[in-house]
Amino acid sequence: MHKRGQITVFIIVGMLLIGVTALIFFLTKITTITTLSAATPANSAASLKNYLTQCLEKTAQEGISLIGLQGGYYRVPKETLVGHFSFDTPVYFATPKAVPDIKSIEKELAVYIEENLGSCTKHFITFQEQGMQVVEGAKKAKINIRPGKIQVNLHYPLTIKQQTQETALEDFSATIPLDFFQFHSWVEETFAVQQESPESIPLGELMHLAYKNKYNLEVDNLNQNTVQYLFLFDQQTEDNTPFIFSYAIQYPWTEEDLK
Repeated sequence: MHKRGQITVFIIVGMLLIGVTALIFFLTKITTITTLSAATPANSAASLKNYLTQCLEKTAQEGISLIGLQGGYYRVPKETLVGHFSFDTPVYFATPKAVPDIKSIEKELAVYIEENLGSCTKHFITFQEQGMQVVEGAKKAKINIRPGKIQVNLHYPLTIKQQTQETALEDFSATIPLDFFQFHSWVEETFAVQQESPESIPLGELMHLAYKNKYNLEVDNLNQNTVQYLFLFDQQTEDNTPFIFSYAIQYPWTEEDLK
């Protein structure tokens, strides 16, 4: 039975990895907004559409990175939440449902995009300062996670007024070349093994799966009974860091078990 003493060697590596990833995530988000704003092209409806498409892609990338770090959630259910660095970690054994399914994750990413796209577009203030009037409608995102990619579609009615000319834009799309579909299946496979040993850590089997599927698995104690698992997949995100999926498991360990 693998318990606390046997996973101590992973703690420092796991904590450093999460801390560095958190810093990169938020610095990338800030840099993204600045870069896109500085690179705004000429004042036209076509340039605004291009600008919005870039923001859509960037926001989707940020969203799926956050959702991976938070175990498939944008907003982690409060009853399963463990705060850790700048992210929230779901405790899977605390709920009847374990790894969120693909459809649920698609909905989480859609909500993230709807709520955070404005942080990138800044309501098109750069365009409006050039004399363009932009009237915004409600955003509605639809996500399709497929093998090898994430397809992002956004219905976002915009009315663009320039002097006597008026242009309407509604539908935008972006493709994220990330094989989240495959990563998710490997996470489900790993969690199925863990469910067979709810009171211990089947470390040998978990490491065998990691070796077979060519990803790295880090283990970290969050507290006395809660262990965090971090999957590091080879496919890198835009900021050149591995894509990470993370969740925690709460074990029914006693003080005696941990000696």
